Amino acid sequence: MIEFMKTKIHQQVGAALGNLEALTKRLKVMKTGRDKSSRKIVISSKDLLVSGLSEGTKFVLEVRAHGGFFVRPATLSDTKYRTVSYRSYANRKGVEPVVDIRHQQQLEMAIGNAEHVHIVFSKTGVTITPVTSHEAIASQSTTGAVIAIDKVDESGIYSGMIRALDLIREKHFSTISFEFDEDFAQSHECTLLSIQLKRLGYELTNTGEMGLIAAMPDGRTNTTEYFDAKPLASSNPERAELIRRNFNKEQVTSTFTACTAGVDVNAMEQEGFVNLQLLDWRPHEKRDYKKTTCSETGKTIVTLTDKSDTGALCAAINSKSAKVVFNEDIYEFDPTLVDNLIKSFNFIHLGLQCDEFSLLKNNKQKQKDNEDLTTTRDMFLPALNIIKHTLAPTVLVENVRQFNDSIEAKLFIAGLKSLGYEVYQQIIHAKDHNGMTNRERSFLFATALGAPFSFPEGVTRTSHAWNDVIAPRLHELRDVSHCVSVRKGVETGRIRLIKPHDAIVPTITKSQSRQTKNSTYVSMAGKYYMPSNTMLRELMGIPSSFNTDFVSGELETEIIGQSIEVPMHRNICQRIKEHLKCFANVTEMVSQLAETAIKPLRKPAPKPLISAEMPLF
Repeated sequence: MIEFMKTKIHQQVGAALGNLEALTKRLKVMKTGRDKSSRKIVISSKDLLVSGLSEGTKFVLEVRAHGGFFVRPATLSDTKYRTVSYRSYANRKGVEPVVDIRHQQQLEMAIGNAEHVHIVFSKTGVTITPVTSHEAIASQSTTGAVIAIDKVDESGIYSGMIRALDLIREKHFSTISFEFDEDFAQSHECTLLSIQLKRLGYELTNTGEMGLIAAMPDGRTNTTEYFDAKPLASSNPERAELIRRNFNKEQVTSTFTACTAGVDVNAMEQEGFVNLQLLDWRPHEKRDYKKTTCSETGKTIVTLTDKSDTGALCAAINSKSAKVVFNEDIYEFDPTLVDNLIKSFNFIHLGLQCDEFSLLKNNKQKQKDNEDLTTTRDMFLPALNIIKHTLAPTVLVENVRQFNDSIEAKLFIAGLKSLGYEVYQQIIHAKDHNGMTNRERSFLFATALGAPFSFPEGVTRTSHAWNDVIAPRLHELRDVSHCVSVRKGVETGRIRLIKPHDAIVPTITKSQSRQTKNSTYVSMAGKYYMPSNTMLRELMGIPSSFNTDFVSGELETEIIGQSIEVPMHRNICQRIKEHLKCFANVTEMVSQLAETAIKPLRKPAPKPLISAEMPLF
């Protein structure tokens, strides 16, 4: 028996994962061997704890008849089993369980030529399923398409672009020729279309000012279909009725929260929402990679510190009700793969990435992100796909102010209306809701319920940033006056300052701990000080009970800086809860009235001609 020291953090993570019914993720099948001709699947993750597969546990690997693997804890009757190994890291506390699959014949039988696998960690074991990409399917297709996008909708945007993308995902064309006018060619919609096509694996060729060809490498076409991608409909009453019939009457405040690190989840649960499922995946960033030189060969070795599960874990640890966690990139998340895991819910909360709309990122960097597909400006499209598939009755999206009037927001609204939703938009200031920062956000609420809704009005201020947070914690400030980034921030005027007696302070950003020119500092007597994470949490209204013990200080700052401002968010959630309960109450009243009306029409059951006690003979 192998014994491991269980740190407090290890226990907290284990407890949170152990309370889940399921957790999912997507993994790349790795190449191995000197010539990279062999393959392996390595599951090195705390997620194995969901299935009771901690380090040292004996397990059985089964090849499923219809494809894939199933990994389960061994029983007393199993004679052939393996043992979960472990891995430790110099920069992480505790150890990580590992399941390593590299038997080539088993891999061929279970996943074929798949380059990725979808993994479901459940109470009974781990299900590993091969995933076939759009690119792989379209490359084998011999059907091409000609798609025309040349009409704007009533709001003046080319919403037919969304219709075209839905068609492409459904049909898996090998080659697509687009026909459009000059206005579309120069439009932002055309840029978004190009980004999405490249994500799907197509190579793009411009054919002049009025055309574009998207083709799979080595693709071939035998037949061609023609389509007119007309603008989306501005309403859909039939689908709205279908959504209303899908309403979860048993759990009125049931929720699906996507793109979250847990602060919004915690705030919603304080208002009585029940977060049944969470979706989050932190993308790899440049600073997650580290270059080292091999002392023997002199070659440069690049290693990745994988932090893709930090947001999902933080949300799970800080949720009292989460049953399922989808630790998957929203761009790759396929709700059809997890239909059996998605629980009925009435509200989906989406914290779409705001970097591409923020003024903190310059246009040159935004253009580069478009080209290398690190952009997130098209994230509303996979969000629409989730909303469409799950029949979500209500939707809330929070983003920076600039999102409100963007083409992306207009396309998102067009997509929502075509799915049967009414849409409400408003810019809301945190300071108007007793917040202590000058954070202002664009909120978009969509509903198919037909019940009244309005965003909350401001409240009387009782909080004061300096008096309540800064002054009592002056001993936590760190003098950074000597730092180059601080001097550059002062010279460029981009530095954000908290001054004595300020009731409201500048917006906190996720890059705060990296001391960029846009970071927020306390300015006193000609010196500049870095506020502690405890101060930042209190300024954002994040309760002290919110647990970030298992992440580094830098990641904690990132979570704080990109989170919602709690007082403002709770006020909005109160209105959404009222909206949901109003619909539930009206539905119940209508049901009772219908029952009362039908009752007199029901005829009493006829008396039996022969009593049950009477003998037949």
